[in-house]
Amino acid sequence: MTCASCAARIEKKLNRMDGVTATVNYATEKAKVSYGGGVSVPELIATVEATGYTAREPEPVRAEPASGPEPAQAADELRPLRERLVTVVVLAVPVIARPAGRACVRRFVDGYDWVMIPNVIGMSQYADAGRMTTKPYTSGGAYVHRMSDLCGPCRYRPVDRTGEQACPYTAGYWTLLDRHRERLGHNHRTAQPVRQLQRLHDLDEVRGQEQTRGDAPP
Repeated sequence: MTCASCAARIEKKLNRMDGVTATVNYATEKAKVSYGGGVSVPELIATVEATGYTAREPEPVRAEPASGPEPAQAADELRPLRERLVTVVVLAVPVIARPAGRACVRRFVDGYDWVMIPNVIGMSQYADAGRMTTKPYTSGGAYVHRMSDLCGPCRYRPVDRTGEQACPYTAGYWTLLDRHRERLGHNHRTAQPVRQLQRLHDLDEVRGQEQTRGDAPP
């Protein structure tokens, strides 16, 4: 997999199989699959391969000694996540550490005034309200789950919009689109997710839930 779209494509294909519920995590490059109804592991792997990707059955879980996994093995598993974290931190420091960072970036980044401020800051937060940038960078919990391993220990389910296990990010995302659908619906970059509101059978329930929640934390 090379991006979140790959993970979404695989997840969509697997979930179309009878009796299969799957979530694919782009960051860890692993899928969690619940299946039944006569579906076999080779059939699941064949579905992934037919989509254009490779898959293999995970190795059986072995009992670890009391001291835990080998340090080298643990380091290998964490290395990709550590590299991504370091990359993000390195890129963010010049923007955050202002004004010293501003002077540094001005010297080494060509077109600082029209690249860093409008694109990195304005676009990522939709801080200019669409005057220059083309879309707000926001998402629900399902996207966060595909792109990272942050949802693993969380008590909420990233795909649930309502109920006790509903993810606040997911419910808040759809509420944001619904609240500003008139404005975002005329933006060609956000029109598609706004149209998806019509497919939500529980939109009224989501509205009521978030109205009751108000500004209170989950």
